[in-house]
Amino acid sequence: MGKGLRKSGFFVVAAIIFVIALLLAREGLVLAANGRADNLLQSRRSATSVDDDIALIASLYAARFEPRESGFPLLWRLRPYLTNALLPGFIRLPEGAIETLYPMGWCDNAARGLKFVLAHGGYQSVQWNMMTPESAHSALSVSLPDGRRGLVDPFYQLAGWRDGRLVSAEDVQSALRSGKPRSATMKALGARYRPDFYDNIAMGFMGASGDKVRIAVTLPDLNDVIEIGKRDGDADDVSSAAMALGLTPYWHYLGHRYSREWTRSFSAMRPVQVTFYLTESLLSEVFPALATPPESVDDKMIVWAIKPGRPLVIEDGRARRSFTKMRSYSPVDQIVITPLAP
Repeated sequence: MGKGLRKSGFFVVAAIIFVIALLLAREGLVLAANGRADNLLQSRRSATSVDDDIALIASLYAARFEPRESGFPLLWRLRPYLTNALLPGFIRLPEGAIETLYPMGWCDNAARGLKFVLAHGGYQSVQWNMMTPESAHSALSVSLPDGRRGLVDPFYQLAGWRDGRLVSAEDVQSALRSGKPRSATMKALGARYRPDFYDNIAMGFMGASGDKVRIAVTLPDLNDVIEIGKRDGDADDVSSAAMALGLTPYWHYLGHRYSREWTRSFSAMRPVQVTFYLTESLLSEVFPALATPPESVDDKMIVWAIKPGRPLVIEDGRARRSFTKMRSYSPVDQIVITPLAP
């Protein structure tokens, strides 16, 4: 009895020490991120307007941000876990704190980091997700004191800008739809200014992070087998081949890769069999995202039979994160679409 109590007491003490260590580590990381944000804000020059101040802060953060696809430090790679909404608030790291300490990665990392820094400057913002038929991208929509919203993009180093003031992403889209040149609605924020993505935004759709987005595509009427990509262990050619068929480039993975708000659907004008060949065995964490149950799953091969009016639906947000792969998706090696008898 006494031994059992001592053992239980040991585990309680160990648990308390562990929680205290987590709290101290969190506090240290937040203090470091706050200090980094304050240093950046203090380095800016005086601005002539709120719009100019926001653009200046964005340009300073953008200059420090390094676009990168690999070679990330451990803390950066742990971000999805350390900022997970399921964690208690007293342990969870604020969004953007890690990207303020380690300004590197993709466009969504840049948006989160700048959001954190802007908040220290007194400006509220929300991640703004945009999609075109060829690509997807994230920037920020900043709320201005007079009720306007302004687009700032630290990854491509630009801002929505007209007549000396910030303008929203919708304003940029509207201007480009009407045939106005980029220069009439954008301002460069640095040497890495790359506005090419926005050339197709007139045909795209957009919304704030958290807004639900449905990506619905319909296969062309077909009599022959269609192969999307090659079975070569590379998912990139699936993306480009799907784009060439007008299906958007976002069929090179199953699960969640870009946004948990996405629901993707595949429709057909006649009965077809759709076979996804993966580059690896299907992650069990990805399976919940397959809202339309497959006909069969055989390691790297998933098969659906779909009919007109009954699309294949993938709900990206339902995929869980694999602790072994450190991601929530399985790459697609090839998609084969085979017509079926009516």
